[in-house]
Amino acid sequence: MRRHNSAASQSFKGFDPVLAWIMAMGGLLIFWSLGGRDLWQDEAETALLGLNILKRGLPYAYDGVNFISAEAGREFGPDFLWRWSPWLQFYAASLGLAVLGKTAAACRLPFAFMGWFCLPLVYAVAGRLFTSRRVAWLSALLLA
Repeated sequence: MRRHNSAASQSFKGFDPVLAWIMAMGGLLIFWSLGGRDLWQDEAETALLGLNILKRGLPYAYDGVNFISAEAGREFGPDFLWRWSPWLQFYAASLGLAVLGKTAAACRLPFAFMGWFCLPLVYAVAGRLFTSRRVAWLSALLLA
């Protein structure tokens, strides 16, 4: 059984300027030109189902005009309610679309934030597992 080294865990508390730099650089990479290109296949499907959530409250694959399907209709049931994949990503996309409007950046923003928030989490986990700031920095930097 591994002993908990309280001195090592204490050294990871407080502000770390290197982690702040990694977060800034990671944010630049993640958020730069977030809406600079059109949505593609899965992103577009997620955005359209997110828009249907805003209209009807649930991810329906038919909005009265268009069907959302890449698998010949196997993704939804007879009522057009989506059943192919879990719904959480559609609700995340609908949140971005509701707040920022119908843009590619709005659809991608919730997912970009989730990815960006993984940087300090990886830093914390690596720091706790290896009790080394250098390993924690490298882990977050490689993820960024």
